[in-house]
Parts: sequence; C-alpha cells; structure tokens
Amino acid sequence: MRRLWIIAVVGLAFALSGASCPLYNPRTAKPRIAGLKGFGSAEELRQFLVNQANERLSGTGQSYGTGDPLFDLFFGWSGMASAPTAELSNADTGGRSEGAATSHSSTNVQEEGVDESDVVKCDEENIYWLRGDTIHVCRAYPATQLAELATVKLDSTGESLYLRGHQLIALSSRWSYGYYRYGWGVFATAAEAPAPGGTSSTDPSSLVGGSWNDGGQITVSIIDVSDPAHPTTTATAKFEGQLASSRMIDNHLYLVVTTTPRLPNNPVPLTLEGMTLDEWLPDYEITITGGPTQIGDMVAWEGAFRPEVGDGYNITTVATLDVDNPSTGFASTAITADAGTIYASTAALYVTDTQYDWYMGGSRTDTIVHKLAFTQTGTDYIASGMVPGRPLNQYSLGEYDGYLRIATNQDEWSIDGSGLRNGIYVMKETGTTLDIVGRIDDIAVGEQIYAARFIGPRGFLVTFKRIDPLFTVDLSNPTKPRILGELKVPGYSDHLQLLDQNHILAIGKDAQDTGSFAWVQGVQLSIFDVSNLANPQLMFKEIIGGRGTHSEANNNPKAFIYYEIDESGLGYLTFPIDLYSTGTTGAEWGTHQFTGILVYSVDPQTGFSRLGSISTLPEGQSPNGCNWYYYGSTRGLFIGENVYAVSDLGVKAAGLSSLDTLSGSVSFTGASAYEDCYYYDLPEILPAVSEGLR
Repeated sequence: MRRLWIIAVVGLAFALSGASCPLYNPRTAKPRIAGLKGFGSAEELRQFLVNQANERLSGTGQSYGTGDPLFDLFFGWSGMASAPTAELSNADTGGRSEGAATSHSSTNVQEEGVDESDVVKCDEENIYWLRGDTIHVCRAYPATQLAELATVKLDSTGESLYLRGHQLIALSSRWSYGYYRYGWGVFATAAEAPAPGGTSSTDPSSLVGGSWNDGGQITVSIIDVSDPAHPTTTATAKFEGQLASSRMIDNHLYLVVTTTPRLPNNPVPLTLEGMTLDEWLPDYEITITGGPTQIGDMVAWEGAFRPEVGDGYNITTVATLDVDNPSTGFASTAITADAGTIYASTAALYVTDTQYDWYMGGSRTDTIVHKLAFTQTGTDYIASGMVPGRPLNQYSLGEYDGYLRIATNQDEWSIDGSGLRNGIYVMKETGTTLDIVGRIDDIAVGEQIYAARFIGPRGFLVTFKRIDPLFTVDLSNPTKPRILGELKVPGYSDHLQLLDQNHILAIGKDAQDTGSFAWVQGVQLSIFDVSNLANPQLMFKEIIGGRGTHSEANNNPKAFIYYEIDESGLGYLTFPIDLYSTGTTGAEWGTHQFTGILVYSVDPQTGFSRLGSISTLPEGQSPNGCNWYYYGSTRGLFIGENVYAVSDLGVKAAGLSSLDTLSGSVSFTGASAYEDCYYYDLPEILPAVSEGLR
C-alpha cells in the first residue's frame, strides 16, 4: 500500500510540474569531460555562475534546478548527497578518572585514521547521544551508576557527533524547502519561513533565507566536555548549505557542503546579471564564545574550480576547520558541481559526481571522480577521472599505494533489458587526470552490487539477484586486476569488514530462491575464510528471524559494532534489530517479537554464539504505538565488559556475562515513547496524499 501511495505521489508531482517522461523527451546530451579548471578572476567566476543559472532556468540544463517547485521538491534541486566503515578509537585517554574502564568500542569507520561522525560517541566513562537538537551526556561506567549528567541544546537539528579527547564536536543543520515566490515551503521551524520575497530569515541565528535558496545551514558546535556534568560550548561555525558528508583527521574537521545560491524573486537574465559575487557565494560565520565573530564568503574565487563542461550553478565546498584553533578561520576548496558519494583516505578526499543521462530507448550513467589531496591546512585539487556506472556507497571506493579502486553498478535502462552489469576500475593520478589503468568489466551481468570493500591489495564484491556470489579480487597488480574466486551462497551481504587477515565478517539478508527471483527473509551474519582468494569459503552463518526482520546495520555500518577487549582473538558483536518470527516462506511476514540490540561473541574458529539481547522499547510497550516500529536510531556499544543499548528513549546496560539482568537504566530528559515516533508526512500542499501515507 505504501508503495502505491509513493507511485501516486510521483505521478502527481510529474502531472503538476508539467514534466515529461524522459523516454519521450529525447535531447542531445552535453559531453562529460572529467576535469576541473580554475578561474582567472573574481568576475570570471561570477559570470560563469550567471551563465549556468540562466541555462538551467531556461530549461536547457540537464539535471537539477528545473525551476519547477513540485518537481524539485520531490526529486531534489541542490544535488544533496547521501551521504548515503575497521575500528578506530578516537578518544583521548588522558585525564580519565580512576574509575574509568580500560577500553571501549568506537565508531565503525572505513579507514583507520579517518574518523567518521555518528549519533553516538563514547569514551571509557561517558556516552554522548544526539537526539533531535539535544545532546545527552551520560555517565556510563560503572554501569551500576548509569545516569544522565547533562544536556546540551543545539541551535538546530542534530546531524552527528565527533569526540576528540575532551572535545565534543556536534554537527547540526537547519533547512527549508520550496521556492518562496510560490508562497509555500517546509521549514525547520515556523520562525524561519521568510515572507514572500524576503531576503533573510526572521531567526537571527540563521544564515539562510531569501527567495529561491535551498535553505540549508550547517552549524559546527565545539563543546568542552572535560567536566561532563558541565559541558561548555567554546565556539560555533556556521556554513550555508547542506551537509553532504564529513571526516575528521587529527584536529582537522573536513566538511563537504553543497549550496544552491540564493536567486532573486524574478530570476531572469537581467536580475541574475545584477548579482554580485558575494551574493552568489555561500556565507559563513564563526563565533568564539566570549570573543569575536567572523563573517564572510565560504570560498574565495582563487579556491574555486569548474568542470570542463558546466554542470549547473550549485557549489560544493570542502571546508577544513581546525577544531583546536577555530579562531584562525578555515581553508576551503570549491567545485561548481554537485556532490555524490564521498570517500576519504588518510591522504586525500574524493568527491564523486554521478550523472544519469536519459535518451530515446535507454540511459547512460557515469561518475566523475575529483581528488583533493590533504595539506597541512586544507585540501588542494589534484586530478579528475571518469568511470562508467555509479558507486553504491563510500565502501565502493578504496585507496591503496597511490591507486584508487572503485566498484560501480551500471544499471542503465534499456528496452531489451540488457543494461544491468558491474565493474571494478583502478585509477592512477597522471598530471591532472585520474586515468583508468586497470579494469574488470561485465561482472555478474543481470545482477547488481549489494556490498563492496577494498582492503589493501584485495577486493571483495557481493552481487545479488537470486543468490549471493561473493567475488574475491586480486589487486596486487593494479594494471591487471583479477577475479580469483567466486562463492555462491543463499542470500546476500550488505556490509563486509575484516575480522582478521584471513576472515571477512558480513551482515546481510537470507533469501529464498524461486528460480526467477528471491524472497528476502531474515537478517544473516556470515564469516568467510579468504585466506585463499582463489577458493573463498563460508565458514559460519547465523540466520536471525524471518521475513520482516531488519537491522539498521543492513543500511548503516555504523550500527554494526565489533569489539575486542583483549588480544585473545575473541570478539563481541552488537547491532540493533527489529525481530520477526521464523518459519516464513515466500512473501509471508512473521509476527513482531522484539526491538532492541542483539549481542554475539564471534570467533573465526567457532563462529557465532548469541549472548543475549537488550530491549529498547519502554517496559510493557509494544511497538504498535510507533509507525513502522521505528523510534529513531539505535546503537549498541561496549565499555569495559559491559554492553549498552542506546536509543532516543535512553540507555540500558548489562554485563557481557549476564545480559539477562540489567546493571543500570536511564531515560533521557524529555524522552517520550510516543513523541519520539517518526512520521514521514509530505507537505500540506498535498494533504490527501500526506494522510494516505500514515
């Protein structure tokens, strides 16, 4: 039923927008050239943005920014990225109290040494959880003294957190959708909605507002938590735009921000030409608590680059902020294009830009990759390249020994249905070009990539249609990559990570093969032996629940936490789960049984052993009080020999040796089982459709 409503919404959006089906609206596509070039002057940058806006708004552009409010509301106009992970301890143990634990789990990140943000962070004593616009600070160790110590209120909706020693860095955002000249919009708060034709928000803490802007603003709050019971905000930095992704290496926070410049109420060639460069460029504001405030443009014209062939007037900015010295400002590099998947090694940040080109009878997808090398203070643009298809997510990319490896789905549409295939490409920097120096084309024709991972000179790829082939790839010779092994097992894997040098740990879904397709069933854990790439083996498999069972970790590896207390080789695994009964076949769903976290011990020699579970539902509460059994994100984490279940409702703790008995429990201030339900309603401009989605 929900799918029918979504189809209805899409159809209505097309009907109201006057959009035509792309298959019957053929056009000549601009050539895609992988490369960036700088600007010779501020005026050249300004004129480029004017020309690109004129082209897009006149209807001759290719992708985002159609100028139609309904079409852009449903399909996006600002190139927002999904931001759509080996363990790294990012906590400074210095200054730890005597009662602290000796170890703790950390965010599941892709590359060691490159930290990633999440809704939860912990050290040996405390847990920091982001819920809405509030950070909850909890004493977690010892578990018998679990208590909420403090809350920190942010000025906008929280995105995620970093923890670096006694610094907690919070990313939050405010936004608005809709073109104000049409008199409607959806805003983070009612106070943020400007009057039609207005030029600024009524909220003095907001940088955004005005006609035709994308309404995004990212706030970085640097918080001193050396005294967790009395956290203090030492600095805030605000950037105009939407957060595509972020990373942190040592004291440098890298923000990838996409911005759609604010245009006049009447965006015609004359008014666009009258805009100054300052009006085109996104703004920033840095405030030191008790000190001065800096304001200005996020990027100077000298740090801006444009594609060889114009790709619209959106601006993607990589801003590098020194969190130890925010008063010194920040460095930035900007690209006048959209941002897609973001990947970072310890040496460089890679920004991808995928384009879908429809033509009569088919489509074409390709991805341009821009490499920005890390410097002592920021990033420098180095080179660009292009590959066919699109990466699934950040794990589809990996850098090793100076080479970038990228796996792509090539899911072009064609009348004969022959467009589904996959590839792996190895790219090497040559001057300002990322050349493809090695490739494997036409992998698993008719299937698509569900998981990819590049680890050192090895690659691992999972594709799926009815059954899961795990491909093992030898990348030791980057110019001659080879698929050495293929293992077919029922189901598929969503995420792969190294358990040890010879074993891969995976989470995915079980599936029942019907011959032409497969019915997805319960969650599946797997351990693969990859000591011999030519002969990978499935060593252990654990199927959890029946059809309907799902884990947030299936879509978000940050919810998949593997933890080793010591070097014994025995590890512990926890992840959230919505558990449905087993015994299902085909399309049949099981009945709901549990919502919370599961905890396993994991040994590459003996497999999985379920230790227990912790429910995150309120006592005596069934999940039926919440739409789709969803109360927001849930995480399991470890401190010492305790496991913690953290959700928007609070924290529960138990010892690893006695999970059936809680050691402590605390509810977050202001938490409510019903108020924290998340409903995804569309704007009131389509009230009937919105009501139908409930």
